Amino acid sequence: MIMIMSETVIARLFAAAGPPRPLAGGATLFRRGDRVRTMYLVSAGAVELVRHLADGRPVILQRAGPGAVLAEASAHAARYHCDAVAAAPSRLRALPLAAFRQALADDPGLAADWTAQLAREAAEAAALAERK
Repeated sequence: MIMIMSETVIARLFAAAGPPRPLAGGATLFRRGDRVRTMYLVSAGAVELVRHLADGRPVILQRAGPGAVLAEASAHAARYHCDAVAAAPSRLRALPLAAFRQALADDPGLAADWTAQLAREAAEAAALAERK
């Protein structure tokens, strides 16, 4: 299982985010092709990133639980590459994409911590794939 980002990195990135807002189980937060305008932190529950194969079968690319940033790669994308669906009743904190990017631009140490965390997650995901 991919480790959750360090609480310090999360707290610094989402310092300006609003209070958690609810998302009902089964509800869609965003769809593939929607413009990326917001970064989300899961406070409670679970949200899955789902992509559908050509035959219609769903593939879960991420299951973000409490303390996880949803769709991290979206921080540098114009549009989402999959759907985000609440796997359970959830609560999310939202931060405008521009504020998220600005936080990284304003604090090189934070940007380095964010990059290091993403690298650790990518390495762990690769190791998990090799074990299957």
